[in-house]
Amino acid sequence: MREARYSLVVAVGTGPGIPTRQCSPAILGGLWPESDADGWSDVAHTLLNKANRDASSAADIRRSADGLYPENSGHMIDGMHRMYMRDAMAVMDQSDLYQSMSNVVDEVAQLIYHARTQLDEIDRVANEKIEQLKAAARGGGIGASLRSSALVSEIAAVVSAARSAAEAFSASIAAEHTIGENRHCPYA
Repeated sequence: MREARYSLVVAVGTGPGIPTRQCSPAILGGLWPESDADGWSDVAHTLLNKANRDASSAADIRRSADGLYPENSGHMIDGMHRMYMRDAMAVMDQSDLYQSMSNVVDEVAQLIYHARTQLDEIDRVANEKIEQLKAAARGGGIGASLRSSALVSEIAAVVSAARSAAEAFSASIAAEHTIGENRHCPYA
């Protein structure tokens, strides 16, 4: 991350890939969050630090404004005090903005962590079920080809159900994120 004079430039890379279980690509393909949650978390921390530095600067400006009166008085000092207080409020507003941005970015990181955990669990359970089906269908002899044909259908049903569950979960996360954006955006 690079900090410029008036803004922050954010570059967030991709994180850990999709699980590598046998049917994971069919279950989670296109649904796995590619963004690096740790990167988002780091950005949130940087924005929070900026908010805290700005809040400290605003407090310093207020103290400077208050320090004018003990030894000075008059219209000029009153004007300087008002100017310092306006500057302090502007810096505090900026601090509040960075605090809000930090909160939103941290929510994104938490959503990514949560999505990965839940999608991995859906995938793990489905792949365990598939392994159980394969173990139950092992063996030769009469009916082996029928068991094999039935196994393919059962595996397809497990993959389809897991894919549906993963899609539904992903849609719920997307909806949650959209609601979260609207909660933080004053223009939504």
